[in-house]
Amino acid sequence: MKKNIFALLFLSGILFFYFKGSVVTVQTPNQQIQENTTHHRASTKSSIFVEESTDDMDHSIQTTKTIANKPNCFSPLSFDPKTYRFKAQQFIDLLSSSDNNDDKLYFALFNSLDGDKARYALRDFIENASPTPIAALSGMALCSSENTQRCSTDYLNKIAQQDRNNGAIWFYKAIAHAQLQNHEAVIESINELSNSAYFNERIGEQALLYAQALSASQYNHFNENALAGFTKAISNGPSYLPITKWCHSGTENREKVIACLSLGKELAKRSHVSITQLVGLTLQKNAYRILQDDDSLTELERLKSNIKAPANDKAQQIMDMITQDERLMRRWLTLMDEYGEQQTQQLLIEEAKILFEENTLTPCALMDEA
Repeated sequence: MKKNIFALLFLSGILFFYFKGSVVTVQTPNQQIQENTTHHRASTKSSIFVEESTDDMDHSIQTTKTIANKPNCFSPLSFDPKTYRFKAQQFIDLLSSSDNNDDKLYFALFNSLDGDKARYALRDFIENASPTPIAALSGMALCSSENTQRCSTDYLNKIAQQDRNNGAIWFYKAIAHAQLQNHEAVIESINELSNSAYFNERIGEQALLYAQALSASQYNHFNENALAGFTKAISNGPSYLPITKWCHSGTENREKVIACLSLGKELAKRSHVSITQLVGLTLQKNAYRILQDDDSLTELERLKSNIKAPANDKAQQIMDMITQDERLMRRWLTLMDEYGEQQTQQLLIEEAKILFEENTLTPCALMDEA
């Protein structure tokens, strides 16, 4: 069940953004993605990260091959994942009646309410609770696909301050203003992004938070919860459609074209999420076409060609290992937000190699029964 887990996960992210209206197209030689438990390699076609083929990686990957080739490494779980996740979600939903601020945050981010009820739960938390960067970022993402009075300029300014040093919230704010057709505010948000200290879309942080929300329950299987949390983090992301439409219209306005070019460069360079990086490349391509900058277009295509899926099983072997060991899972989610997919992958190869050689890594052990 854990095989190909991360490949489907990433695919679910791509599909989510597609159905939210994003016009970004992702085409890669080997598409990766997964449903509720995957992030690297698959028979479908959509994951994106730069492959680094080095002698060191080829050598260290032998550790993962040794592990993955052991018998019964991927035996079925001792519980039904679908039933488990249903019960875990019920526990999250019951937190709505709690007076604890952490419980209120868990419910606001991860409840299974429908439509407006879910949106209002998050907004109510943001407006009434202590400032929380992760809730503010999710709240800003929510406004990327809505054009309502509750996503007013005052509201957007207020929640942006709760994560003001993070470029990601200014990116999401630019999308929200594009949705509202607040042209000057879009450009101001892009400028704030450029001046921000860091760029963190908090995907790994949200996944860990979901697992933490269930840690005191009987549904406290960390790896299973972390993978479910990863899917929820993806679903809490923004719609890219408003900003891509905004940048594709009014192309006679040079200030707007330059702003979109700047945004594209920031996203491609600073984001650690592959789909966001591709949005950045798409925005740059559109701007260079408008500016008739053929040399930059050629260089951009070269950069784009480097964003591809791996042509071998390395990523799958690494992810198989991570799903079998809680320490590596925690490290993967923690490092991903800071370093991105590719660098985190290399760091974990080395860490897993050390643990395996010390006989403290037992990736073939079955997950404990919940």
